[in-house]
Amino acid sequence: MGDDGEVFDLERFRAKRPPLERKAPARRKRKPHRPPVPAPYGSIPYVYTNKLQAAGASGTAWALLFHLDRLIYGPARKEPLTLSAETHKAFRLSRHQIKRALRELEQAGLVTVRRCEGRHSIVFPLWRQPVT
Repeated sequence: MGDDGEVFDLERFRAKRPPLERKAPARRKRKPHRPPVPAPYGSIPYVYTNKLQAAGASGTAWALLFHLDRLIYGPARKEPLTLSAETHKAFRLSRHQIKRALRELEQAGLVTVRRCEGRHSIVFPLWRQPVT
């Protein structure tokens, strides 16, 4: 009641139409997870990368390791690997850089190299074999 004796009417604030029933917002469908993309070539186990890092190998040795991995698992799928003048050009590394990097990879225990005098080197990757 107000001061002048009037009753306050709440009915005048009621809506003329009944309120619309609101639905709970529909949950949006999640986009399906993207399927894993297969690598174009294999990967080198962490054990071997740890060996290479512990040996203090140069960046050239790392680059050569990835190039060799690409040769093994790439479209050519060659094994054992033959490193000739064409592959040196493809890697963009000089003959001396590859020789030094192969020595570092050999010391780290990642490859075995058979050097052919006056010709190419044959590289046998050891990371394809089970780790012992």
